Amino acid sequence: MKYTSNKSRRMHLLFLAFTITLFLHCPVFAIDQTTEQELLPIGKAVIRLLESGDAKKFADEIAPSLKDWQAVRSTNAVSKVEDPLGTNFQKQLDQSRQKVEASAQNVLAKAAALGLEPSRVKFRLKDIPPKNLGSTHYPNIQGEGESFAWVSDIEIILLGEPIQQLAEQITNATPFRGEFKLALGGSSGGMKFPSGWRFSDGIRWKKFPAGVADNKTESDLAAMNKLMSDHRLTLADDPALKTLGDVLARFLRERDENIFVSDAMRSMDDIWSQMQKVSKDVGEKLPPKKEFDKMFGAFQDQITQSARAVLDQAERLGINFTNADLQLKDVVAENVYSRRGFGSYEQVDCNQLRFFFSVQSEAKTKSGRSISGDYILAASRGRRGPDRWTIEDKIRWESFPKNLIGETEKAEFEFENYAAEHGVLPPGTMTPEVEFFRLDDKSKIKSAEFRGKILILEFWSTSCGPCQDPLAKLQTYRAKHADWKERVEIVTVSIDGKLSEAKAHLEKRGWTNTVCLWAGPGSWMASSAKAFRLHGIPTAYVIDADGKVIWAGHPFGDQIGEIVRSSLK
Repeated sequence: MKYTSNKSRRMHLLFLAFTITLFLHCPVFAIDQTTEQELLPIGKAVIRLLESGDAKKFADEIAPSLKDWQAVRSTNAVSKVEDPLGTNFQKQLDQSRQKVEASAQNVLAKAAALGLEPSRVKFRLKDIPPKNLGSTHYPNIQGEGESFAWVSDIEIILLGEPIQQLAEQITNATPFRGEFKLALGGSSGGMKFPSGWRFSDGIRWKKFPAGVADNKTESDLAAMNKLMSDHRLTLADDPALKTLGDVLARFLRERDENIFVSDAMRSMDDIWSQMQKVSKDVGEKLPPKKEFDKMFGAFQDQITQSARAVLDQAERLGINFTNADLQLKDVVAENVYSRRGFGSYEQVDCNQLRFFFSVQSEAKTKSGRSISGDYILAASRGRRGPDRWTIEDKIRWESFPKNLIGETEKAEFEFENYAAEHGVLPPGTMTPEVEFFRLDDKSKIKSAEFRGKILILEFWSTSCGPCQDPLAKLQTYRAKHADWKERVEIVTVSIDGKLSEAKAHLEKRGWTNTVCLWAGPGSWMASSAKAFRLHGIPTAYVIDADGKVIWAGHPFGDQIGEIVRSSLK
């Protein structure tokens, strides 16, 4: 849901864009200047962290500082930004340092949970094998031909020994003896400054000796290692994915959406509790609980409706799994990333969940085709909490067995898949006949009344931060494009809970240079919003004079203006 992006996430995206501009890497190539001795201070810092429990000091030692970057700044550098090491850069460094400290706290918390306190086990450094070494160049900071050493990650191998007194008193002290592995590095890797190696992402546990961790910890650790390598998880990587897959299998067999709601989704209380924790961590204020319930409740209803649509579509085709042998073959989570901090597997999100089922049955569809074969259900987002995976966005059929559906059903299936995946009607689709409400006099107006002109239609809400800039840009189009005159209509549609909220918002800002409408009662569930398959905001449509979709999606930059100009030629 686009409008849920909070301030910290927007800041992260800004810093990411800044980083891309600042840190343009040249191709990485093998080098041999770095030795294990040069990485030795990193290993010693890790041991000090485990002995002292001081995550702050560890971050001070490991994260790069402004002084480090100033030390490699060349007088010959050709900067494309005003001050590459200015205020914005310092903010980015502060974020990196906080990230490293948080990861160190995670390492200490896991050590404490496993009984690896300094009073019980003594660590000594065994090895830091240098591998995947290369070099990198930062054109805004370094001159031509200058570079310094870079590594994607390093492995810290420690030898654990139980404290002698403990070993004498406790017979099960043996598990503390053996190799413990931690890893430093990630998307940013490690960089060699004059003062030594520095890492911006953080530290994480990678492996424990046999007997130290329980099965769940070992499983989570293996999944995190897989996540860090390719950001993709399957049933083989995380047993919790099977639990969710089994829930969906039961949902399909019993045709009961309540199974989906209770066992495949998070409750509103769970979501609110999680948001409170995140708000405390990032220091941001949450909206009132009542506003939250309204905002997220409508979105939860959309997910529930998508589950109902999965059952309805199967019923329309005559697909009945009640007596079928329905087996879960695999679950694939793609674009997986940790939200709780580097190296933590307590809260993981993915941008695509796919569930693969195999069906054997004597049953046939309404058209007489066998329902046996392979099926795929897909959800746009999923989340892994401490104990289970949940579905966080609409679910849909992605694939049926070959030859299961005819051409008519196939066209409907492809249409529904596009709308579910993109949250908009496909290009070329005739727009629905719906009613909106004018903000000025609350009168009704039908979408068909805009026919004969190219129509810009943009959905928004007062609580949607990312909606405001595109909405302000729409106000300028009339003045900038005199040639549009009567050929183009510009319409904004609020999905706020009350018409009065949208009206007051626009009048306060003077944003009345468009036709201003309200979607109607129900917010996300308003009949007009559902008809346009609204899934996130801001969402814009460009519709031709006959009422067919030319383009639909998130309004970035001046793409709407370009599309309209092209359509008028």
